[in-house]
Amino acid sequence: MKAAFFLVGLFSLTNLAFAEQVNLDDLETIELNLNEKETITYSVHYPNYRLGGGTPARMKISDCLLLDVKNSDRVIHKDVKLKLAKALIVEDGFRYNEESSPVLKSTVKGDNIVFRLVTGSAYMTHILVKTKNGESLQSNLDALLPEATPVGLVYVRACRF
Repeated sequence: MKAAFFLVGLFSLTNLAFAEQVNLDDLETIELNLNEKETITYSVHYPNYRLGGGTPARMKISDCLLLDVKNSDRVIHKDVKLKLAKALIVEDGFRYNEESSPVLKSTVKGDNIVFRLVTGSAYMTHILVKTKNGESLQSNLDALLPEATPVGLVYVRACRF
């Protein structure tokens, strides 16, 4: 009987620990228009790993997050996107009780701002986005963009940017 209560308690704690975690798949978006200083934790299964498919062995596979500013009324220039990227901290491999996680650096590829995931042999990683200044994500967006501009990070498998 004690073992049954122990298992029920263990499963309850496990579910609470992962309550604010969402699976992220190819071309899904981490929305950044939040009145919070960080997003929920997103989990990515099998990053940088492909079984079969059309990827030749000589090609290095690297997943990435693409900064997507959706504003049809105004062209958002690359320098504004880069300032926005510099205001964010994107952690790859985030774990709940660790003090430091690898921080992804933003790079410019053409007109796009890209955050490349850390490559390696991991079969699962966690991504968390937060602000450098500790203010809400929305206030950081409002400082650089017109109000109500949707912004997100699109997860791209086998990123070719």
